[in-house]
Amino acid sequence: MNAGTLAARMNFALALASGRVRGVELDAGALLGGREPESPDAALAAFAARVLPAHRAPDAAAARLVAVPTGDTPGAPGPLAHALGVLLGSPAFQRR
Repeated sequence: MNAGTLAARMNFALALASGRVRGVELDAGALLGGREPESPDAALAAFAARVLPAHRAPDAAAARLVAVPTGDTPGAPGPLAHALGVLLGSPAFQRR
């Protein structure tokens, strides 16, 4: 997979997880049973247990990306949406 395809998939996953895809609603908090994770790493692990096939651990690239702070940038996803988006956009999500 080339870098452009990976970037497009990651951008779509982040938009999806943060509710910016028209006609789609996704409640990242509901995937966690309403519990707030203690850290970005805990959020990534909790989401991985719910959405990855066979509860496969997220790859190292996803683990590094989830730690990227979202800051106060307008339009940036919140911490839960960021963690879920990184996971959905990662190659581990698409593996069988």
